[in-house]
Amino acid sequence: LSRGFSSNKHRESVKNLIRKPSFLFMCLLLVMIIKIVVTPSLCSGLNLNVNTDSLSYSPGSLVIIGGNASLNGESITDGLVGIEILDPNLSPFFFRALKTGEGNQLGWLKIIDAYTSDSAGNPRSKFKVGTSVYVTTVIENMGPNSETILVTVALSDYIFQPLGISLSICSIPSQSSLIFTFSIPIPKWAVNGSANAFVNVFTDFPSKGGVPYCEEKAVTFEIESPNIEISPQRSPNSMSSMFTMQMKIPKEDIKLGNYTLSYSMSYQGLQSYGKTIFRITITGDINGDGRVNYQDLFLLAAAYGSSQGEEKYNKSADLNSDGKINYQDLFLLAANYGMTFGKGGT
Repeated sequence: LSRGFSSNKHRESVKNLIRKPSFLFMCLLLVMIIKIVVTPSLCSGLNLNVNTDSLSYSPGSLVIIGGNASLNGESITDGLVGIEILDPNLSPFFFRALKTGEGNQLGWLKIIDAYTSDSAGNPRSKFKVGTSVYVTTVIENMGPNSETILVTVALSDYIFQPLGISLSICSIPSQSSLIFTFSIPIPKWAVNGSANAFVNVFTDFPSKGGVPYCEEKAVTFEIESPNIEISPQRSPNSMSSMFTMQMKIPKEDIKLGNYTLSYSMSYQGLQSYGKTIFRITITGDINGDGRVNYQDLFLLAAAYGSSQGEEKYNKSADLNSDGKINYQDLFLLAANYGMTFGKGGT
């Protein structure tokens, strides 16, 4: 009886405690604290993700680069993402600064002007293959301090082939402007038509954590060339990206191997950066040695019949990137069997 009485009395005490407004208030406060402290850990801070639409490409194929940026889970519509691509020797191959939306990011430092010119700095808009493009740009620093800057120019032709880059690292005093002139030769395989010179200013190389100081300046000029090709159509944005760029791998003067895509961003005092790897190889060159031979055939055979997510699946052997390794991949390898880069049309 004493035990039953004590249990009833305890239950009554709990009921009375729950009925008290102060207890309900404390429970509500605890829930709010958990929501504030725990939830942001899933999405707080500056998040930047950049990827390519494939892990492997062959000369002549189109690379789509896209990504997303958010702050505390909210999409950033006025940010700038620095892009630097390094070749297999870890030398700079291409630079861009991509906008995450239609908004503008304003700062002390900006590109006042940029134009193509002759060697004397006189404006010029047409250039023949085998000659050099001169790009003149004016950078202004209206801030209170001197700044160290990395100025880059990257050329791209009508079908988005990277043609070459030039860069300069220097210090720009406060309340002043500097004029730069860069010279970049146009390779003989460049395509006839409209081309672009992308001018950018970074705090340092994006591969070293540098970020864009300001929006890039794209200068349009004409390349006069006997090489005529149709511009590739932009692929549907299946990557669900806020920002994209495309680049067609040249069929000549291109190194096979792993390319490093470095990306960086600074926003509201926070920084985010990272890198991803993609490979340029001959289709069927699964081991990346620049040849398609029996070694690649053995690797494909070892993964034959597998699908993405399975243990023996080999992404490098999935030559058409459909998530399955089957007869279609075998046909692609067979089409290039015996090929070495620089021969057989590549």
